[in-house]
Amino acid sequence: MKPILLKMLAAGVLLFANQAARAQQQSSPAEPVYVVVDKMPRFKSADSTSVSMLDYLSRTTRYPVGALRDGATGRVYVSFVVNKNGAVEQVKVVKKGHVELNKEALRVVSEMPRWEVPAQKDGQPVSTAFTVPITFNMRIATPADMQAMQNQRQAAVLKQFADARTVLSSPVAANETAAVFLADPLGAVHYLSQQVQYPPQARRAQQQGVVLVDFVIGSDGKVTDARVAKGISPALDSEALRVVSAMPPWQPATREGQPVALPMAAVPVAFKLK
Repeated sequence: MKPILLKMLAAGVLLFANQAARAQQQSSPAEPVYVVVDKMPRFKSADSTSVSMLDYLSRTTRYPVGALRDGATGRVYVSFVVNKNGAVEQVKVVKKGHVELNKEALRVVSEMPRWEVPAQKDGQPVSTAFTVPITFNMRIATPADMQAMQNQRQAAVLKQFADARTVLSSPVAANETAAVFLADPLGAVHYLSQQVQYPPQARRAQQQGVVLVDFVIGSDGKVTDARVAKGISPALDSEALRVVSAMPPWQPATREGQPVALPMAAVPVAFKLK
């Protein structure tokens, strides 16, 4: 019995030590949090490359699919504390935007790595507070982000078809294949972004955003039946329809080796003023 008792005691001591170590990483509620300090904390990214905090946030922020779908942009302001051990805590949104943008801003700040050196006041490490803006605009939306949004919207539309066997968005069986855009190695969304010609009247009116376009890839691979699913203005909507309708042919979807038509839902065409 004694060896078992000793093991239990040892395990208890180890558990207590681990809990104490984790507790030390968090600042006590009674500890003051300073805004003005003698020395600001020094940030270092998780990959051990010295970068500024804002550069790190910019590199790690991903555009939420739901926000892209809604054409949401803007800044979300997040406050947090870098405690005296360099850990990030007490993260909260202080100026909100689109609900999906708020979630992403919280995620990217909460997952920030430990700061290399905490703030100092009177020669001692202290906790200090920050408020940072997380900016969301279409320039940080990667082709992968845009494609994810397209796939999500397309899947929702396809559920409305009674016979999904004749209209394919992705392989659903061994004898079926999806349509493939071959004209641009980065995909159809990137191709469209490179073909847009900003309408002068839209530029003068400072109009920008994302036009969502539905269309059909015929069994011959040609784009037909383009229509605006969500528009911005007549000028931008017209340009979005133009670039979509002028797309080069796709490699069509197939079923049992035969080409079939494929509807594409809510394909984004982005307009961003420079």
